[in-house]
Amino acid sequence: MAGGAKEARGRLEVRGRKALLILTTSDMAEAGGMLRHIVMFRMKEFAEDADGRQNMQRLKAQLEGLKDIIEEIKLFEVGINISDGNVGCDLVLYSEFEGLDDLHRYQAHPDHIKVADFVGKVCRDRLVADYTV
Repeated sequence: MAGGAKEARGRLEVRGRKALLILTTSDMAEAGGMLRHIVMFRMKEFAEDADGRQNMQRLKAQLEGLKDIIEEIKLFEVGINISDGNVGCDLVLYSEFEGLDDLHRYQAHPDHIKVADFVGKVCRDRLVADYTV
């Protein structure tokens, strides 16, 4: 690996149609480097009195609002999938943190929890990948 960084070991688990890389805190600490947190969302067709496109715009705005509130966020991008045809996801969050502890503080932040509650109501599926670089 470049710069002497170590690769996190972890283990891969398949749960239904989802593949998850399970890393322990020691796996992450051993790997070092910046932590990338990527989330892909698939919207429900209708939820919370709005269609999927409206809820996607609402979720995008809510996520983008977090970058000005939560100091642990180092990089934060939210994008709507523009691919034609049968797509795998509707909305993607790409974010970076200095490490696992910062990611945990972000996830426990009250404003993130509010957005996560909205995600539970308007998304039919969500895929997450966390890795160090």
